[in-house]
Amino acid sequence: MDTCFPSCLYPDDQEAALLCAKIDFCLIFEWAQHRFAQLSRLSNQEILALDAELQTGYKSLTQETKRVGNAPQRFRFARELLKTRYYNARIILARSLILFVAHDLKRKTPELLPEQGHILDDCCSIAAEAIDSTAQYWSPNRIHVWHSSWYLFQACTVPLLSISIKRNMEQRQQQQVSSPLSDEVIAWQTSLAKALDTFTEMRPWMRTSDQSPDMVSALYEALTATGEVDGQTPSATEGSLDLFGWCNEQLTELDWGVFLGDESLARGM
Repeated sequence: MDTCFPSCLYPDDQEAALLCAKIDFCLIFEWAQHRFAQLSRLSNQEILALDAELQTGYKSLTQETKRVGNAPQRFRFARELLKTRYYNARIILARSLILFVAHDLKRKTPELLPEQGHILDDCCSIAAEAIDSTAQYWSPNRIHVWHSSWYLFQACTVPLLSISIKRNMEQRQQQQVSSPLSDEVIAWQTSLAKALDTFTEMRPWMRTSDQSPDMVSALYEALTATGEVDGQTPSATEGSLDLFGWCNEQLTELDWGVFLGDESLARGM
């Protein structure tokens, strides 16, 4: 069915402008969803091209449509939701790149290649922007918080994955986990701390069953643990799960049925 896009009834028709912007982003990301549904692995070029298209689409919006801080109350939620969905679309793409980097790092090379390092930095930059935006513009409204808390959790997965990759690399290189943190790791931890503070502020408006803050906090603590007890460091030779440096005890409660194994990934490559 061919349906025409809505058109503005007058020059400053913000309702129509926001609706058109949402439709445009849905059309852009529809191809990404179609690609993710296929078995073959997305190439870095495909992901970066989609991310560039999303950025171009968002930059093409008028400043009035993107402005959240001084927006009238009836437009504030719609504009913030548009922004968070834009960031979330970019995070989904970025996170897939990080997962590919982690997979390749485990199977092929003990350290990041220059291209992988740039990808990791770009992905974390996107997530940091999303966390900063949510922390600044969320509203004390149940419906808004339900959306914002979900997107905030998605953004947190990027620095969590990045920290796990760095920790695993340190362990492979037989470095002490207590060694001085790099500036990038400090930045990732700062973003996660800001996200957890925002979750705390949102809590009165969140669903009682929403465990997103607890999950982020538990994963962060697991990844930053110093491993005081000898023998808890995962090892493939000891039959350990070896998930980016996590101890087996930290993983026993996970439902591993939802994860793809190496064989499944290999068939899709």
